[in-house]
Amino acid sequence: MTNNRLAQTLSHGSARVLNCAAVTAELRELNGHAGPSLFRTNPLNHAVLIKDVREDERRGRDPTRIGTKVFLPFDPKVPLAGGQTIFFGDKQFRSAIANLIDLNQPKQREAFDHDTRVLEVIDSLPTLAPFLLRDRLERAQIDVDPRYFRLSEEEWAEIVGFIRAQFQAIVDALFADEAKRARGAVDKLLQKLWDLSDIPALEDLADAFRLPRKDCLKIFYAWKGVIFFTWEHAREGEQARQFLEWVRTADLSGVQDRNFRKELDKDLTDLHQRCVRLLADLDQRLARYQSAFDDLFRAQKGPAAFLAFLAGADAHFQALGFGMAKMQHLVMVWRHATDRFPARRLPQDSLIELLGTLGELAADRMR
Repeated sequence: MTNNRLAQTLSHGSARVLNCAAVTAELRELNGHAGPSLFRTNPLNHAVLIKDVREDERRGRDPTRIGTKVFLPFDPKVPLAGGQTIFFGDKQFRSAIANLIDLNQPKQREAFDHDTRVLEVIDSLPTLAPFLLRDRLERAQIDVDPRYFRLSEEEWAEIVGFIRAQFQAIVDALFADEAKRARGAVDKLLQKLWDLSDIPALEDLADAFRLPRKDCLKIFYAWKGVIFFTWEHAREGEQARQFLEWVRTADLSGVQDRNFRKELDKDLTDLHQRCVRLLADLDQRLARYQSAFDDLFRAQKGPAAFLAFLAGADAHFQALGFGMAKMQHLVMVWRHATDRFPARRLPQDSLIELLGTLGELAADRMR
């Protein structure tokens, strides 16, 4: 991967990438007036986290399992000079860190143990979307500087309000009699659903939803995530469609070599097909959720479709999270590379570089 391509892959803020090194540099500029860093060990604070499909899952064990890659630069001062990339959770991960810090030192080992817990929280998500990252870290009582999220309080409040409104609509529909008799009890139930901390109460709710008790926390959190994705997709879906149209109609007339032009045309066709499938999957999953949600409010429909969706919510959460992060990454790289050109028509060399980057980002797994 060229330096320019590596820069495009690592530096663009998206729900697929969290550039801890860039945030660390910002915090250092604040001279002690910043909040806590995400990690306590220097190598991880100079790392870049990337969501990607784990290789063993690509062989068919669990096609929805998304892992967290950790890019550790050889030189933190020059990250684009290259580095080591390893999945958190791999057997080699601890030894890779041990090559950078002395884990025989009690303080270093304690700091790394803390960072492992932080990575476990992050690894439980299929995306690094700022809202979900903040929500998950707050639930785990991990305090970090808000620059890791890039999320205004107004935007946070808007998303929280959207999710809670959907929670309330469903609970009111499924517990209509109870809501009439005791609004306060239902409001308490909604708060427990939002907090996701009272396991006995969630197990009772799982019984009412006809869901397995042992998976209730994962299922209800996935539901929360799916609702967030409906909000995010409504806001960003149009940009994805504009990107697909650019890929479909990209002008290759400036490429003089006919054979090379044919190769680029094939690359564009492959990129377009991959992105069309990705966007179609996102649209279908979200449409299925919306249809199941709407069914509860039609006289001739019951809760069966919604309860069926909820039973498979975690698989939808994983697929939607990674798929939306992947599409967002593609769109952001494309916009950054083309914004300064009229009609987004790039010179030949820039177009070739961009298509190479987009092809790698759209692949089943980044290399």
